[in-house]
Amino acid sequence: MQLNRLEAFALEKLWHAPQREQLVASQPDLQVLERVQTRAGFYSIIQLPEHLAALQPVNELEWPFRLKRLRAKGYFVCWAESASTLCLEAVISKGECPPELVPELFA
Repeated sequence: MQLNRLEAFALEKLWHAPQREQLVASQPDLQVLERVQTRAGFYSIIQLPEHLAALQPVNELEWPFRLKRLRAKGYFVCWAESASTLCLEAVISKGECPPELVPELFA
């Protein structure tokens, strides 16, 4: 599967330049192996192509967020699951998770 808009948005928020530019340019090459909706958000397992494997984060990357017009907040988190896969997760830690998370909801 290809990245959806929310996964692409989250990765752009989590990664810093110059890795962000490499990741954004390579989005068509990223494959989502698994995508699961949870009560608190979602998680995705993302396969990196060989030329991006060196971008694997050594530590977790985290970006806190608030949702517009909803009294909810949470965070995106990303970590290396294996030598060639990332786990990307969105967690609503306060408030309720809307039925559909889309980039336009984030403050």
